[in-house]
Amino acid sequence: MTKKGKATEIISVSLPESTAREVDRLVDEKGYPSRSELVREAVRGLIRADQRLADVDGEVDGVIILLYDHKASREVSDVRHANMHIIKSFMHTDFSDHSCSVHEDACKCCEVLMFSGPAVEVRRVHDAFRTTKHVEESLVFLA
Repeated sequence: MTKKGKATEIISVSLPESTAREVDRLVDEKGYPSRSELVREAVRGLIRADQRLADVDGEVDGVIILLYDHKASREVSDVRHANMHIIKSFMHTDFSDHSCSVHEDACKCCEVLMFSGPAVEVRRVHDAFRTTKHVEESLVFLA
């Protein structure tokens, strides 16, 4: 039970060590009472963002912004090319640091994809991007 008397379920989450350190840093800096509270807030935010897109019907216009490791480039490109019927335009850039030329895995990529089409298709495409391995962020903004 939580402090508010609601039933809770314990789940286990595996994170890379660097991400776990970032979680601990945020807990300390922001004053969360625990890691669990930070994770609960993050999950609630994901659910709210997903619900906003789920509540839309009909034709929609907007942008999808992706941030991903370079090693996901092929998969991202495959999703993009398979959905050019709703992706009207896109822009790509590499956020390279000095190590990018030596260690390609250190490269981060960003894409901004402009879309126009049925909301059901936009949801499907967004889900395909955000569930692609090594995609770190996939955000949708409706016009």
